[in-house]
Amino acid sequence: MEWLQPQSIFQVMEIVYSIIPIRTQNIKIAHVAIVKQIEANIVSEFSKGLTKYGQVDELIDPGCNLLKEIAKKNQYDLIVVTIGCSQWFGTNQITLSGLIARNMMQGWMKYNTPVVFVDFGNPYIHEEYEGCIDTLIYTYGYAKNTINCVLKKIFEL
Repeated sequence: MEWLQPQSIFQVMEIVYSIIPIRTQNIKIAHVAIVKQIEANIVSEFSKGLTKYGQVDELIDPGCNLLKEIAKKNQYDLIVVTIGCSQWFGTNQITLSGLIARNMMQGWMKYNTPVVFVDFGNPYIHEEYEGCIDTLIYTYGYAKNTINCVLKKIFEL
């Protein structure tokens, strides 16, 4: 586990089992949104930011069958997953049920397509999914420049 220095006073990031930075530009990116109860504009703003690095398809709650198909067939050069829910949802950690669990089934994140998970809020994702997530960026919240900080960590050009 590697701790990164904050980009600004509001930002702390953590990367677990890192495969980043991705140093290729003009790539095909799947931006997968597996989220519950976070600001909807975060997903669209993040997709817009990703377009600086390549062609982006936004997939909201696609389900594990589609995710397995695109990962196994290498349909994208990179899969970026916005994952999580508000901290108050359920208890103080994510549980293996519902939207997130349904999308995390079938081991799709373990094929050859690189996958980066980004959590804009709940610091407990790793408690349930650490075994299937190789690269995870926590932001511990969302502020004006959070997406730009995340993009710099992913692509570090």
